[in-house]
Amino acid sequence: MRFCHPLRIGKYIASSTYMMKKLLILTIVISQLVSSCSKTKDEEGPLLIRIDNQTGYKIEEVLVRSGDGQQTFGTINKGEKSEYKNFVSAYSYGYVRLKINNVEYIQQPIDYVGETQLEPGKHTYKLELVDNKSRFSLRSSYQKD
Repeated sequence: MRFCHPLRIGKYIASSTYMMKKLLILTIVISQLVSSCSKTKDEEGPLLIRIDNQTGYKIEEVLVRSGDGQQTFGTINKGEKSEYKNFVSAYSYGYVRLKINNVEYIQQPIDYVGETQLEPGKHTYKLELVDNKSRFSLRSSYQKD
């Protein structure tokens, strides 16, 4: 029967522990390098939305809420587009409130269940008035610019 010398067992355990520490440090370094290479939302660029006024009228006091953001767009003449405004997050539709000839129009979403947030970049909400038997309602559509 052969027995291992106690010092050899100790060296094996010591070298095994040493190798495990090296492996752990190497794993941490590699994971830090990989995670630092992935882009965050801020690095991908801002999420910008503008309004395209296709109502046929000058619209005033335009307010848009979508996702985590709210922006006021002021007055937009008929057929014109607003400047882009920055949003933290948004969807392809949102709450829109505006006035035409001092009459308030609102588009109120129920919820965003099942919707995907917009990616960073430039987007446009096109606003239109729809005539429902002499009762006008606000409708918006979305496009990626």
